[in-house]
Order: sequence, then C-alpha cells, then structure tokens
Amino acid sequence: MALALGAGGFVKGATGMGMPIVALPILATFLDVQHAVALLVLPLLVSNLWQAWRFRSELRHVDFLTALLSGGGLGIVVGTFLIASLPERSLSLAVAAVVFAYVALRLLKPHFVVSPVLGKRLAGPIGFSSGLLQGATGMGGPIGGTFIHAMRLHRTAHLAALSAMFLLFVVVQIPALAFVGLLTWRIALESALAVLPAMIMVPVGAWIAGRLGQQAFDRLMLGLLIVIAAQLLVRNLAG
Repeated sequence: MALALGAGGFVKGATGMGMPIVALPILATFLDVQHAVALLVLPLLVSNLWQAWRFRSELRHVDFLTALLSGGGLGIVVGTFLIASLPERSLSLAVAAVVFAYVALRLLKPHFVVSPVLGKRLAGPIGFSSGLLQGATGMGGPIGGTFIHAMRLHRTAHLAALSAMFLLFVVVQIPALAFVGLLTWRIALESALAVLPAMIMVPVGAWIAGRLGQQAFDRLMLGLLIVIAAQLLVRNLAG
C-alpha cells in the first residue's frame, strides 16, 4: 500500500494528476473501495496544496481559471444533489468517449490547440461539467484535465491550473465523505499517515518532469489521459 501511494505521488508530481488512477486499484485489493477513496483524501489535499503553492506565480497567467473554478464549484453542488438520480455508468462511459476522441484528434492533428479566447468562453461550461461529474461520481478530473491539456499551456502553468482545480474538488469532497460516514476519525488518521509515502515521491516526480522538454511532457499527459479513459471504459463495461 505504501508503494502504491508512492507511485501515485510520483505520477501526481510529474503530471499534476493521476494519483487515484495509480493508487486506488492497488489499495482496493486490501481495502473496500469506499475506504480506499477516503484514505486518499489527505494525500490529495496536501499534494494539490503543495503544487498550487509551488506554482502560485503561474496562476495569474491562467486567464480561464476563475471561470473554470466557478463553474466547477456550482457543478459539484448540483452533482451532489443529483447523485442518486444521475446514471454513473453512462456518465463515466461518456467521459471516456470524450477523452478518447480528444486523444484521437491530437494524434491526427498534432498542432490542435484551444485558443485563449475560445478557452475563456468554454471554461465556465467545462468547469460546470467537470464539477457535475465530480459531485455525482467522484471522478471529475478527466473532463477538466482534458480541457486544460487542450489549451497547450507551458508545463508549470498546466500544473498550476490542474492543482487549483483538484484542490477545489478535494476541499468539497472531504466534508461530503464525512457527512455520509465514509471519513471517520480512524480513517482520517490513516489518511494522515498515507500522506508520508505519497509526498515523499511527489517532489521526485516533479524533479524528473522538470527535466523533460515540453514535447515530452505533452506526450506524457496524452498517455495518462489514455490510461484514465481506458480505466473508465473497462471498469464500467465490466460492471
């Protein structure tokens, strides 16, 4: 479990996302899924705080971030209220299809980019969609992450935008998990202990990614999006 958390921290440090994708499947072999999800909340909180603080100077250059986060916050509230009525499987499959379509577009048209003007217009609706999915299923990252990647930001601005978005998600998720009884004091203590192996590897991943060129980082992000979409597809089709 410590190795799984460390691997998740490494990927998080390198790409700004992916800790649950790496760590959850392994943690879920030792714990039930709800326990594993709750266990990750403090490593996610601390890692996103660390990245948001480290790249805070980049946040003022990400013009679409205010609209993205505002839409995301509203979407989380709506998604939380609709959690019982929205079809999680259909939503997850739709997200997987969107991510695969974007990856295919990038492979067919390597120079595709969402312009800053279009990005500002789309940020609110994209944020709302991502937040809606986060509130309803706990998995809002693929939509927001795909959109941020399509903006083709510099690596540090990319990481700043991702960390701000995920920080919003986890801040909302913690009281929600506590309210439904999934985040008890005992699990909160376990989650606090889980911060150590995860955060040991976050700076390592960041250090290695910092030595990659922009093109290599872009390819790394595309690969991670493919893994995320494939996991969503397999999990929901198998279910």
